[in-house]
Amino acid sequence: MKTFLQVLVLLSVVTGFTFPCYSQNQMADSLRLELKKHSAADSARCYLMLRLTEELKYIDPKASLSMGLQAYALANSINNPALIVKACFVLGILYSDGVHADSGRLYLHQGVKITREIHDTLWEAKTLSQLGVLELTAGNYEESLAIFQNAIPLTEASGSTTLLGTVYSNIATIFFQLDEYEKSLEYDLKGYYLIKQKENVKVIFTLANIGQSYGAIGNYDSAVYFMKLSLKKAIFYNDSVQMAYALGCLGDQYREQGQPDSALVFYNYALSIYNYISYDGPDVGIVMGGLADALLRKKDYKSALQYYLESESLLQEDNYQDQLEYTLKGISNAYAGLGDYQNAWNYAQKYTMLHDTMNAISKTEATNQLERKFSLTQKQKEIESLNKEQLLQKKAVAQQKLLKNIFIGTAVLLLLLAFLLYNRYQIKQRTSKQLEVQNEIIQEEKKRAETAQYRAEKSEAFKSEFLANMSHEIRTPMNAISGFTNLLFDVEGEDKRLQYLNAIKKSSDNLLVVINDVLDLSKLEAGKMQLEKSPFRIREVLNFIYETFQLKAAEKNLQWKTEIAPDVPSLVMGDVSRLTQVLMNLVGNAMKFTEKGRVELVVSNFHLAIDHLQTANCKLHFKITDTGAGIAKDQIERIFESFTQATNDQRKYGGTGLGLTITRNLVTLMNGTIEVQSEAGKGAVFICSIPFEIASEEQWQQYHKKELIYEEDLGEELRGISIMVAEDNEYNQLLIADTLKKFIPEVKIEMVNNGKELLIKLPNANCQLILMDVQMPEMDGYEASRIIRNEMQNTIPIIALTASVIRSDLDKCLQAGMNRYVPKPFSAKELLIAIAELLGKNLNGISVAEKEIVLTGNNSIEASRYQWINLDHLNQLVSGDTIQFSRYLKLFQELIPVRMSVLKEALQREDYPTVRKTVHVMKPQMASVGLLKAKKLAESIESNYHREERIAGDVEELMKECSAALEEVRQELGVIL
Repeated sequence: MKTFLQVLVLLSVVTGFTFPCYSQNQMADSLRLELKKHSAADSARCYLMLRLTEELKYIDPKASLSMGLQAYALANSINNPALIVKACFVLGILYSDGVHADSGRLYLHQGVKITREIHDTLWEAKTLSQLGVLELTAGNYEESLAIFQNAIPLTEASGSTTLLGTVYSNIATIFFQLDEYEKSLEYDLKGYYLIKQKENVKVIFTLANIGQSYGAIGNYDSAVYFMKLSLKKAIFYNDSVQMAYALGCLGDQYREQGQPDSALVFYNYALSIYNYISYDGPDVGIVMGGLADALLRKKDYKSALQYYLESESLLQEDNYQDQLEYTLKGISNAYAGLGDYQNAWNYAQKYTMLHDTMNAISKTEATNQLERKFSLTQKQKEIESLNKEQLLQKKAVAQQKLLKNIFIGTAVLLLLLAFLLYNRYQIKQRTSKQLEVQNEIIQEEKKRAETAQYRAEKSEAFKSEFLANMSHEIRTPMNAISGFTNLLFDVEGEDKRLQYLNAIKKSSDNLLVVINDVLDLSKLEAGKMQLEKSPFRIREVLNFIYETFQLKAAEKNLQWKTEIAPDVPSLVMGDVSRLTQVLMNLVGNAMKFTEKGRVELVVSNFHLAIDHLQTANCKLHFKITDTGAGIAKDQIERIFESFTQATNDQRKYGGTGLGLTITRNLVTLMNGTIEVQSEAGKGAVFICSIPFEIASEEQWQQYHKKELIYEEDLGEELRGISIMVAEDNEYNQLLIADTLKKFIPEVKIEMVNNGKELLIKLPNANCQLILMDVQMPEMDGYEASRIIRNEMQNTIPIIALTASVIRSDLDKCLQAGMNRYVPKPFSAKELLIAIAELLGKNLNGISVAEKEIVLTGNNSIEASRYQWINLDHLNQLVSGDTIQFSRYLKLFQELIPVRMSVLKEALQREDYPTVRKTVHVMKPQMASVGLLKAKKLAESIESNYHREERIAGDVEELMKECSAALEEVRQELGVIL
């Protein structure tokens, strides 16, 4: 071992090896200088940009991607097909990780298309080969192999032996992943002998792979030999990433041979190189996992645990599930070695869940069919055996008849023989009947087995169909999001940009529906779904449902109506969001499966006494009726099963098949029942019966006080506050900062990327509150909060920002010392209310403008000369400053007509929330000119906006007041000016 390491040192001296990071930085700097000489948008500049993109790939991945996208845009602008292909190729490499693989595919497919148009065989082979690498990285081995097989004839035609050798090496990698190590070695060697003819840096990777293949088949000497050779080549070519890769592979081989000390040497060398060049790819996580395993074998559990946890973080970040599985198992073993059996158990559970997930479909259909065929064969053999026995017995009966003819001459013997034959016949008859019965039983078992086989095959088909449907439901919006996001980089024109953004928003909403369905189902089945209890109006729920589906009904030309019986209480207590979800699911299904006719939702009151629920004094009956496809009677129970639809044509109607499962579980959770009445082709009726407690108007008013609070008012209350934000995701950082700056004037924000940075900066920071993400690298929000509270003894308010809404996770936030939590994705209002409450700010919803202009009423010094407006207090407020006085009046003159127009349109649409908000923002202008009656009308509309019969009259009177006041303000401005 020492001899070999000394050889490495000697090689580094002889070859002048330095870590490539330095030389790459020099090359990158040189290319930047060259770029400055080519300011024009020409092909030379584009070529240099692509070179710089490749040089920055390991040094600065973000800068590399940015430069690559600029080069791609430039290549398109100068319409240079060769450079467009090169740019597509480079971007395909940069987007080859699992997270952005769809973007990589788009660029590579475009590159392949252009190479075929310009008949560039070499670049077609290169681009196609890189597409194969992308699918290989994504784990799509069958598709990857097909791509490489198509690339081979193109590569041969191009005459590039190096490229052909690389293709063979990649095929070898596919076979290695499929555990076909002999075949992997065969292709590795074929690739090596081709690459060796015109050797370049690619020989390093090929040699390391040959070593891995030898190691997999147990030939460790050859494995070590080729990996050392790979390492020497890496030194020769000054390629630090490949050198670290080869060192890591050597560490793996020595670890597998039971030499952990030797393995540790190579792993540490590999990590040193990765650290030196600041490389944080998934290979680092794999090496750390190997090093941790070597330490575990030496029973150094503490050090092993440290490296395992770092490996877990890196592998999770890069979504390397295969390696993560082994790391989780290792963490469990390390904790067990340290005697921490609670954490050992937790990680064992994580390992089991991941292992089960990755192996859930590992038992292939062929294996299942083999088992079923074996079972049927065994039954068939039993039947054949019994049939043979029956045939033998028939032959015996024939022989007995022959004996009877031979001895017929002797009377005594005849009688005796007849007696004996009779007995024998009786026995045979019984035996024959038994055989027939047994044969029938076996035939029945065979039928059952065949039925079981059929059901199993149907089950397999169902699983395949479900996976295909779920894949379709998830990938369709994801492809749209990814594709339109990429197009946004190059699009020009605001209209087109808005079109793309709208498509991204719609696709995101669709994806969120699928994810929410799956999460809701998992929470319901785990018993972790919790209901909220608040007062709400049944009428408002039905109005929302009606408006949501009104457009859909119009598109399909369906009659659509909702109806509430007179005896249904106006206000009830319950979980309005879950009730809405139930009705949305049921009405949505009715709309989906109804092509013509009608859909209706009717609510009535059962007036039933409910003994087991003392507080429930009404039971509401929600009846959804449609004239759609209907449900066959034998399918009615199945429709409530997960991932099932009443129709077999799931592709036609779409959806995950989870809606009715979630609906029934939610209704049950609310102590209700659901029943179905339907026949195929005759529509369907779904009836939900749910108990509720009748609520009072006072309860409603108290609960909905916060609805009268507006973001603008909260922002004024929070003016000038200072906040520290701990968030690792740069996009979330931008979102939080822009939200706070939009609503809070003069807000001061300091960003940190994780808990460690927060703890370093907090002692010297002048902040009033912390917004804390709970999941961050290096140190998460839980740990940072515990240190702030327990070690630093700091009582600064902390708001947790968490994507989880599970009660146990939210309790964990509070236990760690956080004061509040705001779930992601958050609304601006939620966030601002939480901040205001923790900082003790006023939440009464009165704007700052109103507070500054306090109405004096009858305390005016002299009577106003106008009928509608009173400007006395405004005069006192501006202390006689005519310029400021006229500014307030002009503001009224400009804003009130606009507000009145919005108010009129909202009233026509019966959009009462907009009516309420509009009159709220009008109040400061009304106050400024002394419109006391109009201001009181606005307050009445705000607090009683749900009383539809009063809204129209109050708004009309308010607009009449404002119109009259507007004329008088114009008169006053005419006098002043």
